[in-house]
Amino acid sequence: MTNDLTSLDSALLRSKTGDRQSYRTVIHHADATVRVVVAAIVPDESLIDDVTQEVFITAWSKLDEYTAGTEPLRWFKAIARNHALNARRGWFRQAANQERYQADLARELEPSTLAFAEHIDGGILDLIDQCLQALGTSGRAVIHEHYWDGHSPDDIAARRGRPAGWARVTLYRLRSALGDCLASKGVGRG
Repeated sequence: MTNDLTSLDSALLRSKTGDRQSYRTVIHHADATVRVVVAAIVPDESLIDDVTQEVFITAWSKLDEYTAGTEPLRWFKAIARNHALNARRGWFRQAANQERYQADLARELEPSTLAFAEHIDGGILDLIDQCLQALGTSGRAVIHEHYWDGHSPDDIAARRGRPAGWARVTLYRLRSALGDCLASKGVGRG
């Protein structure tokens, strides 16, 4: 292990002179350590690659601050921890904003929802059921997984081995088809 650290330290020193190949060696030696630190801190595994890349970019720009003979992995861990904590705070801010947006949207829609509910007769449920049946088995399954079971579009796509955007596009098309079907039966889109 000492040889690895000495080799990493030497590669960092060569990198200080602008030697990009040496920095590739640095990345190769430090990547696993950086990823473990980042993965332990960020709440979403999809952030790991981006944060890890930011760590190595930052380290490259701060090579002049690295002191030869110190523990190079400790230096990388400190940078990784800072970037991961920033990414974690950003993720939580985004999640909180999304929750606030959903709550605001629900408040804005409440009067319309209540007015709609006041005027619903039993026939509308039959029309909705007819339109759902018209979607076919796979369409109904996607609608059910998202709206009844609460699965995210990304989860739905992953379960089917599809790209992440597939479920979003599919849900959009299914909602449009439901809207068109209901409109053809005399139910307005309001």
